[in-house]
Amino acid sequence: MFQRIDQGTTQWEGEFQAKDSYTIAFDCTGAFGNVSIKVDSSRFGHECSKGPTETTFSRTPDGEVGPHHVEVNAPSGAKWTIQVFS
Repeated sequence: MFQRIDQGTTQWEGEFQAKDSYTIAFDCTGAFGNVSIKVDSSRFGHECSKGPTETTFSRTPDGEVGPHHVEVNAPSGAKWTIQVFS
């Protein structure tokens, strides 16, 4: 669905479409601290330098297609990547 690779941006927002369940894969390196990832009203964190993480979201109960809004807040100096796929 989409991929974003970033070096140095601490805040980023984007949107994607998803019809069914989807997975968000995230990794961060080059900094210490936590990254906050928000998808619509769900929020989860990831500690930089701990290796990649994945979170799967199921279809919304009302069958809504999207778009879905994603926000990333990373520590200063972090190099990070986020991928959304079904």
